[in-house]
Amino acid sequence: MNRLLDQLDGLARSPLTACVVGLGVCGVAYLAFFPITRWRYRKIPGPTGLPLVGSLVDMVRYDSTRFLQMCAAKYGPVFKVWWGATPWVVVCDLEAARRIMSRVLVRPDITALTLLRGEAREVARAGLLDVHGPRWRVARRAFEAALMHRRALQLHAAVMAACVDRLCARLGGLVAAAGSVGPEIDVAPLLGDLTLDVVGTCVFGVGFDTQRQGPYVGLPGLKSLDQLGGRMPYTGGQLVQAMKAVFDQAKIDHATRYLPFSLMMPALRPLLRLLANWLPDKNQSATLHARKVIIDTSKALVAAWQEEQGVLHQANGSAADGGDGAKHGEAGGDDAAASINAHSFLARLLTGEDATTGTRLTPTEVVAQVFTFLLAGYETTAATLMFALHLLAAHPDVQHAAAAEAGRVTRGRGAGALAGAAAGGEQELGAACPLLSAVIDEALRLYPPGTTAIRSPADAVQVGGVTIPARAWVTLPIYSLHRDPALWPRAAEFLPQRHLPDGVAGADASLRPITPHAFMPFGGGARACPGLRFALQEARLALAALLAAFRFELPHGAPADLPTRTGITIAPVGGVKLRVFTR
Repeated sequence: MNRLLDQLDGLARSPLTACVVGLGVCGVAYLAFFPITRWRYRKIPGPTGLPLVGSLVDMVRYDSTRFLQMCAAKYGPVFKVWWGATPWVVVCDLEAARRIMSRVLVRPDITALTLLRGEAREVARAGLLDVHGPRWRVARRAFEAALMHRRALQLHAAVMAACVDRLCARLGGLVAAAGSVGPEIDVAPLLGDLTLDVVGTCVFGVGFDTQRQGPYVGLPGLKSLDQLGGRMPYTGGQLVQAMKAVFDQAKIDHATRYLPFSLMMPALRPLLRLLANWLPDKNQSATLHARKVIIDTSKALVAAWQEEQGVLHQANGSAADGGDGAKHGEAGGDDAAASINAHSFLARLLTGEDATTGTRLTPTEVVAQVFTFLLAGYETTAATLMFALHLLAAHPDVQHAAAAEAGRVTRGRGAGALAGAAAGGEQELGAACPLLSAVIDEALRLYPPGTTAIRSPADAVQVGGVTIPARAWVTLPIYSLHRDPALWPRAAEFLPQRHLPDGVAGADASLRPITPHAFMPFGGGARACPGLRFALQEARLALAALLAAFRFELPHGAPADLPTRTGITIAPVGGVKLRVFTR
């Protein structure tokens, strides 16, 4: 024993042991304080952050959106916060933010934080939000053709109107079943089911039926996912649950336990990615399964569409001339026997091609854009409608005027009465109901679904005397800019009249921002959301139909301001409970 102790003592005193211990201490110090990165960003003000975790504790404690507002008040228009070991440079100067959004097209690789592997990661990286270079342009043009063109919006209007009328029938049933006047109802899940019904049906071309209200009135040829039988790997209910799970797991407090280590030690991400997929915890398992459900269902629908249209994959070919994508062909009209609506987002992606280059999307890119649209169109519009209804309940005078306008344009015929105006385009729909449109715009100003835009400039950028290093994660806080009193008169107040055009009764030019560019709920530049017209059309149709049929009040003692939490989007915490009265 004594001999063993002597050997251990000698080993402890040896230069090799000293070197190993020294290297270990240096490694821990580097991982904890990442001195090289800190040195590069030393001249940018901001909170120091804790070792390893940076500002994550404060972001969770205060919510990331609120925390950035607090930092802007303390450190000025340009500052940094530490997202674990990664510095985020936040630019709160409007002109600088607009310049960066317009000139910088590259976004940081957000998908690295998801710790996905294999097909799930390929799909995530091929989506419009994360793809770069020439393939981004192809994906962007495909999105625009399917969503932004007037004809596409006309075709989607009928689906939106049918889904909105189903919501009104469902809400009316809940009010009648309550057996009391003005029952208190949480409208959040109802609005979530509405937007998932709309986006799922418009994307896949099959009925999602999330609202369980029987056949879609006005869409006699539309089939539900379950009607496709054994051709689909999952049921409609499983697909809906998968969509909700993806959003739920995106919240930082529901994320995999591997995520904090990925944020604290980016150099270990390849190892952590392997572990997260080989030994997933409960949350990572839920994420992987949910993404698999969506991807497999998308692929099955692509195969079903190709089978029906007689369009087969080419066995060999390059991505430039269609490669392993679908041959160009016309969708098969409105045949009721078809499984998938020929005017759906999916069908248009499969038949479309870049007008300049003739390039078509590969199968992986088609699935990626479907996935992107599902995520981007689900909770964003639902949250906007939640905030709009709560704000109107808190401001009954505005609600009264908006309801009168809604009654005039719907004429007791629900959302279907507005489908004609929607057929004239999103601008014509806005002109038909200017106050309703202004309410939506003001809700988007106070609660923009995407609270930040993110870019990564290839070269260093000068902003207000501060040098932002090349390839930095630059965060543009849209939420903070929308509430900046230097840009917006009475910035904290709900005042829809600031958005009314000149000549419309109630318009107040004195409430408008110092520049129209201060309003950017869908981002800016070439990376702005391509689905903005789709989202505005859906929100206006839904709000008009709801206000024409119901009156909303805040429950007794309810706060005028909703508590919020930021995940993929900003959303209310604990639902949105309102007293609902039929008109």
